[in-house]
Amino acid sequence: MNMIVVGKRIALAIAIVVSPFAIAANEGASTSEAMQQARAEQAALAKSVSVDDVGDADSFGRNVTYIGLAQTGNVNLQSDCTPLPGDPPPGPDDRCITLGAAGTPTNFDERDIGRISLPKNATKSLICFGVTSFPLWNYFNPDPSPVTGRFRFLNGFTIENELLDDPALIDPTTGLPFNGAIELPLGSPVLEFVTLQPGESDLKRTITSRTCIGGLVSKRSLAESYGLPPNIVDKFFKKPITIRLNLSGSMTYVDSANIFYGVRFYGD
Repeated sequence: MNMIVVGKRIALAIAIVVSPFAIAANEGASTSEAMQQARAEQAALAKSVSVDDVGDADSFGRNVTYIGLAQTGNVNLQSDCTPLPGDPPPGPDDRCITLGAAGTPTNFDERDIGRISLPKNATKSLICFGVTSFPLWNYFNPDPSPVTGRFRFLNGFTIENELLDDPALIDPTTGLPFNGAIELPLGSPVLEFVTLQPGESDLKRTITSRTCIGGLVSKRSLAESYGLPPNIVDKFFKKPITIRLNLSGSMTYVDSANIFYGVRFYGD
């Protein structure tokens, strides 16, 4: 075969193979430049708005970053927590609480039954959440007259950061040092009162979800709600953060219940 023809065919084959990579490289360079320009424009835009303008100037214009999820163990409330033969062992974050006698309120406060450890710089100015709770409970009235049954539980979080170890930093919600953490009750997904007739049993199940508005914690809340100085606020999200999940509540005329919840965390 004519070597000139062979050489032309080889050159053509090389050009076909190499050209996409050259195009990709050029596109990569263009993409990188475009991203840098977009970031610069985003930063300039963020500086041009205020809290009065957008409500949260710190996170304005930033992309959402998913930073993990966590789930509590099962919290069971029963008249007798003695395991039955053959029952699987409870998980490390599971809890069993013995209910009081009928008509006597049973209160509980279970802490650190789930957790997430975020590395430094996981987010820039806030931690947001999506919480879904899964309660199941049964009312029962053994009394000879009508009674009022009550069921309530609250999700809560302990937010730990080494910057809060300073004993000079005082939590305005307690008047005491933070001792390394912010305690944050999230509120009650379920609060119910029902009238129960003599001998009545009423099984309830619901799934409740709520999501972020102002954030579980943010630069703004650190400054305005917790009174932290600017040097602490500026460094807060640059440090590792551990979030521990808590569950508390109270119930009356409930003869069994099971509660757990999960959380998706995201930031900026």
